[in-house]
Amino acid sequence: MERNSFISKLPKTDLHVHLDGSLRETTLHELAEQFAYDIPEGVFKERYDSLEDYLRGFEFTCAVMRDEHSIARIAYELCADAFNEGVYYQEIRFAPQLLEEHGLTCQQILTAASAGIAKAEAEFNNETPIDLYRASIIVCAMRFPEQFASKSVAAVHSAIEARDILGLPVVGFDLAGAEYGNPANAHSEAYKIAKDAGLGRTVHAGEADAASSIADAIASCDAQRIGHGTHLLQDEPLTRLVKDSDVLLEVCLTSNLQTMPHLKDLSQHPYRQFIELDVPFTLATDNRLVSRTDVCTEYQRAAEFAALDHAQLAKIAAKGFDAMFFPGSVGQAQQYRDAIKVETDRVRANC
Repeated sequence: MERNSFISKLPKTDLHVHLDGSLRETTLHELAEQFAYDIPEGVFKERYDSLEDYLRGFEFTCAVMRDEHSIARIAYELCADAFNEGVYYQEIRFAPQLLEEHGLTCQQILTAASAGIAKAEAEFNNETPIDLYRASIIVCAMRFPEQFASKSVAAVHSAIEARDILGLPVVGFDLAGAEYGNPANAHSEAYKIAKDAGLGRTVHAGEADAASSIADAIASCDAQRIGHGTHLLQDEPLTRLVKDSDVLLEVCLTSNLQTMPHLKDLSQHPYRQFIELDVPFTLATDNRLVSRTDVCTEYQRAAEFAALDHAQLAKIAAKGFDAMFFPGSVGQAQQYRDAIKVETDRVRANC
């Protein structure tokens, strides 16, 4: 089987994908027209000057996510697009507090996104013995502006309420936004609450700041996964800790090239060293619209620059299923992984 065909058929995850960065471009403009909102030219581009420049586009995507219908539509379309790429499981993350300015409550926002997910799951699973196409939600707290630091505790309580009272598929907690100068340890209280409640814990770290930011996320927030982690290899003891503790890196290649001007191409990205050193990682999109990418593209780029074979690609995909924050019991998660392995073995047998 030709490599790109193998990649498209291989069961994959997307554990790091932002809802508000992954609208279909056609939907963005349709909603902007509906709400009489102007989207300027040149916001979404191939390269950005910095992480802050990259994040500017969220001002415009969040502006059209202003009612329950639009949020449900965007969530549904994201799931449908991903499922069509062989993404069997994804964890869709976003910060509800960024969408509250339009009059919706946090729980209304999470309920709307969950409705979009449920619609896509129902269409793609279609009475199969076990639902192979699944999606869930990670609630983000924000590192910036400063006033959002005080909201992280409220955000995690909202996540727990959505899961435990409303029965929504909220599985994790994240810290996003401008990393440099906004340390994760300011949010340690929220992460303790998340851990005590059994929420999965991931932190954006080592993207716009040094390896010390990753160390802070693990020490202060008990992070089980790290979003990006690009600067990990600056610190050899920390690299050993990540390996020994099986802290998964959510690697987003295209996004990293766009937000880190010193990376001229993927030959300068550390993911090949992650493979050589057996650092646990999987591939993700980050933001499908802002980065103009999809999951298959991320795998294809990784395979091209590192000459990865089918076994290596399957291992990267499997790491995602191993580290997922599944919306169910430990037993249900393992049953799901077993079913995914059957599918993966079938694809590999036919390659």
